[in-house]
Amino acid sequence: MQTSDIIPDHAHELRQAATSGDVDKVRTLLESGAKVDSFENAPLRWAVRHRQTAVVALLLESGATLAPYEDDMVLLAASNGDARTMALLFAQLPNPLDRDLLDRALVPAVKARDANTVNLLLDNGADPTAQNHEPLMQAACAGQIEILRLLITYGAQASARDSRVLFNAVFSRDTTVLQLLLAAGADVRAQYGVPLQLAINQGDGEMVDMLLQAEMPMPDPQWMVEAAQTDSPELLPILAAHGFDWTPHADDLVQKAAANGCARVLQYILTKLLIDRVVLSASLEPAVKSEAGLVVKLLIDHGADAATGQSAAFGEAIKLGQFATARWLLQAGARAADLPDDALSRTFAAGDASLTRDLLRHGVAVNSACFLPFTAWQFSLEFSPDELFVDTLGQRYSPAICRNRLQFCRALAESAKTYCEPDAPRLTLWLAHVLTASGH
Repeated sequence: MQTSDIIPDHAHELRQAATSGDVDKVRTLLESGAKVDSFENAPLRWAVRHRQTAVVALLLESGATLAPYEDDMVLLAASNGDARTMALLFAQLPNPLDRDLLDRALVPAVKARDANTVNLLLDNGADPTAQNHEPLMQAACAGQIEILRLLITYGAQASARDSRVLFNAVFSRDTTVLQLLLAAGADVRAQYGVPLQLAINQGDGEMVDMLLQAEMPMPDPQWMVEAAQTDSPELLPILAAHGFDWTPHADDLVQKAAANGCARVLQYILTKLLIDRVVLSASLEPAVKSEAGLVVKLLIDHGADAATGQSAAFGEAIKLGQFATARWLLQAGARAADLPDDALSRTFAAGDASLTRDLLRHGVAVNSACFLPFTAWQFSLEFSPDELFVDTLGQRYSPAICRNRLQFCRALAESAKTYCEPDAPRLTLWLAHVLTASGH
C-alpha cells in the first residue's frame, strides 16, 4: 500500500495552515488539490478550535462539510466565545436549528463570558432555563451583568434554584449583579440566609446591607460572630443597625478577632463593648500566634494581663521571633522568669542584644547548653560581667540566682574557647571579672 493511499497530498500542511490561520496558504493548498475534508474534516475542526474565523469561512466556501462533527464544532465555538465562527456554522446547519444542541451550547458560551455568543444562541432558540437554570447560575457566579440581563430578557427566572443564584451573586463580589437579581425577584428567604453568611465571611458590608434591606433573614448568631474574623469593622455597625445585638457575643468577638489578627475589628469592639479582662488576657497568646503585633498592643492597652498563663504569650513571641511584640509584653508585666531556658539563647542568636539585656535584667533563666561556641564567644564580647548580676533597679540578684549565673558564665567561657582559642586570655580575664561581680 502506498503512503499516498493513506495520507492525501498536502493534508498535514492544510491542517497546520488552518490551525495557524494562514488564509493565503490554505487557498494555495486547496488550489493545488488538497482535499478540503481530509482527515474527517480535520482542517475545519482545527480552524474552529483555534478561532480562525477567516479560514473557517474559506473552507466552508470551498465545500467543507460539518457532518458528522457539527455538534462538536458548535460546542467548540461556544466554549471559545466565538460568535462569528458560530454564525458561519449555523448557516450550514438545517433550519430550524437543533434545540438540544443550542441548549447544550449555552452554558459553555456563558462560561466563556462572551455576550455576543450568548445572544446568538438565544436569538436562535436556546432555552435560558436549560439545565435547571445553569446559565443563570454561571453568569451570576462570574459577575457577567450583560449576560445576566440577556438571560433574564429571554426568560430566565431569577427566583429559580432557591437562593443559590443569590449565593453565586455574592460570590462574584459584584454588587451590580446582586442588585439586578434582587430586582428580578430572587428569593431572599430560601436556604435560611446562606448568601448573607457568605457576604459576612467575605467582609462585604455593602452586600450585607443590600441583603438585609431586601429582608433576607438573619442567620444563626454564630455566623454573625464570624464578622469578627474578616477585619471589616463596617460590618458590625451595619448588622447592629438591622437589629443584631452584639453585647452577648462580645467575648466571642474578641477571641475571634485576636486569633485571626483582625486589628481593625478588635479596635471597634474594644471601643464599643465592655470586655472582661480575663478574656482580653486569654486572647494574647492566640494574637501572638497570628503574628498580629498591633492586636497584642490593643489587648495590652485595654487591660490584658501579660503574665497570664505563666506569661504564655511572652514565651510564644520569643519562640516565633516576634521581638517587638515581646518587648511590649515585657513592658506590660510579662515575667522573664517564666520563659523557658532557651529563650535567652534564641533572642541573642537572632541578633537582638537589646532584648537579651532586658531579659537578663528581668531575671530570665539561663542554660549554657543552649549556646553554641560561636554564640558563646559573641555573648562574652557583648556583655560585661557587671550587667549579668543586677536587676532592672541595679540591685544584685539573690545568691541563688548569682550562683546560677556564675555556673552559666563558666560553661559559656569554656564553650567560647573551643571557637576562639587565641581569645582564651581575654575570656579568662572576663571570667575573673564575673567571679568578682557575682560576689564569689
